[in-house]
Amino acid sequence: MAARIHFESNETGGVLPSDNITGNGTTNKVAKFTGTNTIGDGLIDDNGTSVNNTGAGNIASNTAFGLDALISNTTGAFNTASGANALQNNTTGGSNTANGYEALRSNTTGANNTANGYQALFSNTIGFNNTASGYQALYSNTTGSTNTANGYQSLRSNTTGSSNTANGDSALYSNTTGANNTASGLHALLYNTTGSTNTANGSQALRSNTTGSSNTASGYYALRTNTSGANNTANGYQSLRSNTTGSSNTANGDSALYSNTTGANNTANGYQALFSNTTGGNNTANGYRALFSNTTGGNNTASGLDALRNNTTGTNNTANGYRALYSNITGSNNTANGYEALRSNTIGANNTANGYQSLRSNTTGSSNTANGDSALYSNTTGANNTANGYQALFSNTTGGNNTANGYRALFSNTTGGNNTASGLDALRNNTTGTNNTANGYRALYSNITGSNNTANGYEALRSNTIGFNNTASGYQALYSNTTGAYNTANGHQSLFYNTTGDTNTASGFQALLSNTTGSANTALGYITDSGNFNGSVILGANATATASNQFVVGSVGTIAGAVGTVATAQSRVWNVVINGVAEQILLA
Repeated sequence: MAARIHFESNETGGVLPSDNITGNGTTNKVAKFTGTNTIGDGLIDDNGTSVNNTGAGNIASNTAFGLDALISNTTGAFNTASGANALQNNTTGGSNTANGYEALRSNTTGANNTANGYQALFSNTIGFNNTASGYQALYSNTTGSTNTANGYQSLRSNTTGSSNTANGDSALYSNTTGANNTASGLHALLYNTTGSTNTANGSQALRSNTTGSSNTASGYYALRTNTSGANNTANGYQSLRSNTTGSSNTANGDSALYSNTTGANNTANGYQALFSNTTGGNNTANGYRALFSNTTGGNNTASGLDALRNNTTGTNNTANGYRALYSNITGSNNTANGYEALRSNTIGANNTANGYQSLRSNTTGSSNTANGDSALYSNTTGANNTANGYQALFSNTTGGNNTANGYRALFSNTTGGNNTASGLDALRNNTTGTNNTANGYRALYSNITGSNNTANGYEALRSNTIGFNNTASGYQALYSNTTGAYNTANGHQSLFYNTTGDTNTASGFQALLSNTTGSANTALGYITDSGNFNGSVILGANATATASNQFVVGSVGTIAGAVGTVATAQSRVWNVVINGVAEQILLA
């Protein structure tokens, strides 16, 4: 049964009923039950004109609860309102806070607003240091200021902009007119209009932002179809996903510059890096798939696993990394440094490669240069080759205007060209010849198949096969050249056992040393001989020649002769022995 207040007196000794109400109170305090049958002070003041100063025209640092809440309060102050129409048309502002149905409903004239609730900052006028969290959050706030909104529709069509921040479902939902945006949440910068210095972190991040500005986005869809471009940066899953229309892009993350359109000054670091970027720009990519099928080219640079992986369509490429210029299409001014360097580049252009497999099976040639381990490793199809390094022109195919300096130099080059080689194995087993030149240790080391040879160096024309317009000057000079041709040799062992002859000329220490097998010899020098005869002319210290068309001056134990005078003719003659017969050569 409900408690009742009794007015009986117990002065005559009467007994009060058990449900009698007792207690004490303070003037102007609204009472409340403090127990089943006791009352005391509540927290609300009622001074006869206001309840806890509600009604707010009376100010005293307003607080209001109820239907019309701060109903057209004038002149503002430290307002707080929670209720149906909350700060309904408050005038003139103050340090507003409103929680409830229509919250800061068309507050006038602004101030340090905060609103949490259904329509939150519902068309607040005129702005100021807004904060709103709730269903419609900054619902068409007018006129802007230093906004912050957290909630479902967040900065819903805020007008007119200012220093926006929004975290929540629709975040910067079609904010108008832009300003220093930041948004993190599901739709993040959802259709923001009109741009400004955007930043977005979240699910759909810079989702179709319009119209651009200094974008930054990190999150699920990141710069998802941003329009229209500007100074983009994106870090995250799909990063610069199909950004339109380009600008100064940078992307770090999973799909990085995922089909960016339309290009500009791209940079991408990450998993799929410049993943099918369209349409080109001044690309740079470092990462797993690096310039993964970039389209359409640009001033590419790539360093990473697949580096310039199937880049299309070429231009001024540079690649450093594992697969470097991995099957680049379609060529251009390539440079590659790294493991597989110019790996099967297609189609050629002004290649340069430094690294392990260097110009590895480049196709189709062009103005190649390679320095490194496998250098011009089976380059196809040739062109103006140069290679310096371990395996140098390693089985280059198909030739070109070769030059190689290094360990294996023209290592079994195929198919020839205008060769030049200087190094350890120099023209090592070159196949198939042409206009050879070799300077170095093994020089024309068993060159196959000859051509217009020249060799200067230690083993010079070492066992060249098969001959041709040979020239050799150096230590072992025409060292057992096979098979002859128009030989010339100047140097230490000169025509050292040349085989098989031809139109020899030799001048030097061992000159025509035991030349095999003859031909139209000429020799001028220290140990000249012509054991195999033919059209010899042999002049020098130990000259020999004992058959064929000899003209020999000098032999072992016989000096060339002494100059004398024939008195009767008053002439000077040179007494010589030619083929063992004393002769006189008349001197002027």
